[in-house]
Amino acid sequence: MANEVSFSLKNMIPNITKMLPEKFEQALLKSAITVSNEVKITLAGQRHGKMYRVPGTRRFYRASSPAEAPAVRLGHLRNSYQYKVKGSGFTARAYVGSQLDYAHYLEYGTAKMRPRRHLSVAFKKAKPKVMTYFRDLL
Repeated sequence: MANEVSFSLKNMIPNITKMLPEKFEQALLKSAITVSNEVKITLAGQRHGKMYRVPGTRRFYRASSPAEAPAVRLGHLRNSYQYKVKGSGFTARAYVGSQLDYAHYLEYGTAKMRPRRHLSVAFKKAKPKVMTYFRDLL
């Protein structure tokens, strides 16, 4: 017969399940990079706090107000943020953070200073993009 169509089906599930742990690690890495980049963007730009004189100079800089991300004077905090992925497969974990002691105090505040949230703000901004990386796995 001229109108016959033939086809065969192949089970691809074993191949897909072999690829999923690697794809999960890639999504974690892309997520960590995205959040790290968003932190650096969050820490850029002008602030609206008090004006201070730079010690030993005639120059001034504007600090952040309590509701803003920290102001950048020298860029140490912004440049200190790094990312890494530890582990492999579905047990892998992604980390974004700073080795600087004062990063924690800026994020959460102290008894004498209100928080200057920057990491949590960056994560909230990056979350929709991060979610697409994991949706694309499926």
